[in-house]
Amino acid sequence: MIDAPTPFLARAHRVMLGVAVASLLFGLVWGVVGDDFDHVTTNGANGFSRSALGFQAFAELLEEHRVPVVRSRYHTGDRVRPGDVVVLAAPDADTDDEHDAAILAQLLEGGHAVLVILPKWRPSRRDERSSEPKIEHVRRVDEERVTALLHEIDANAEIVRNDELDVSVNGFGAEPEVARPQLVRSDELQPLVGGDAGTLIGELRRESGRRVVVSDPDLLANCGLGRGENAALALALIDSLRGEGGSVLLDETLHGLERVPSVWGELVRAPLKYGSAHVALLFVAAVLAGALRFGKPRPLHGGWREGKEALLENIADLMQRVGHVRVAVGRYFDTTVERLAEYHRAPRTLERPARLDWVAGRLGETRAKELRALAAAAHAPSPPHSSRRSERAAMLSLATRIHRFREEVLHGAH
Repeated sequence: MIDAPTPFLARAHRVMLGVAVASLLFGLVWGVVGDDFDHVTTNGANGFSRSALGFQAFAELLEEHRVPVVRSRYHTGDRVRPGDVVVLAAPDADTDDEHDAAILAQLLEGGHAVLVILPKWRPSRRDERSSEPKIEHVRRVDEERVTALLHEIDANAEIVRNDELDVSVNGFGAEPEVARPQLVRSDELQPLVGGDAGTLIGELRRESGRRVVVSDPDLLANCGLGRGENAALALALIDSLRGEGGSVLLDETLHGLERVPSVWGELVRAPLKYGSAHVALLFVAAVLAGALRFGKPRPLHGGWREGKEALLENIADLMQRVGHVRVAVGRYFDTTVERLAEYHRAPRTLERPARLDWVAGRLGETRAKELRALAAAAHAPSPPHSSRRSERAAMLSLATRIHRFREEVLHGAH
């Protein structure tokens, strides 16, 4: 018979199917109840961070008051619409770097409202290497670096670090609460919140856009937003900058979190990565299935053959499938005895047992003994607890022996 097995075992089929179904269900469940796919784990001073230096609470505060917030990680300046506000929250920008300088110039000169929160703190070197949102220690950002960023807005401004906050000017009503504030002295910036010691929030209006500087990030960062009336001041500040229907764009490119859109990159990120995993699994299965078809063709197991032995084997296989192989072999033995009795001219009136004795008496002792052994095997019942495969093999072997015995008696041994 022609045998065409599959390239995998049945168990392999079940394992692959189970893995595929489990992966699909996991992807569907995770897509519904999982975290935001665009979320970044960080402890720095950015819009994704939940550490004391981050601005996650500031973003959530705006969202709770129905202010749309976008954490932009690519081409922020190209995404600004009328009424939007771009927030540079303590950017880790190097003004000497061409890439950072180009992004700063585009955001500051774009003709829209920009809120610049100057940096003050950064995680310790040990915490920078950690992926935990909690930080143990902080360190001051170099004053030269803060001043360089401030000079992108006002070239003559300077940083002042005081022990107390003196607020004699407040255009928002809510009183700020900042310990050991970092202030700005500038002749160009119009103070919105500040005093004689310096400006905490200052504004600069130009044809290229409106720029507002918050000198101390502790006013809006996670560590200080909940103090006093800082949250109310933050909302009032954003309302003064945002137009009707405008959004707040938190720029994350200057924090080193830029992500260039790419078809191939999206395929390996959630939620598309689950579909990509299924496609990859199908590809591997196809490769494994086709691997057996390369090179020299495999020989067919028990392929089509001519001759009596092949016919007997096929008959045995067919009879085994319908469960009558032992009966068929018994009848084949009886037919063989009748042919041998005819060959030795036995009387036609002899019954089956007598016909077997007649034929055995015309053969030699060895042949007669073999004939009676074949008769016992052909008419013996099936052994208990025998498998279909073992039964088929035994009957095929017995039928081959009967055929060989018949040929040797009729035509002589070869």
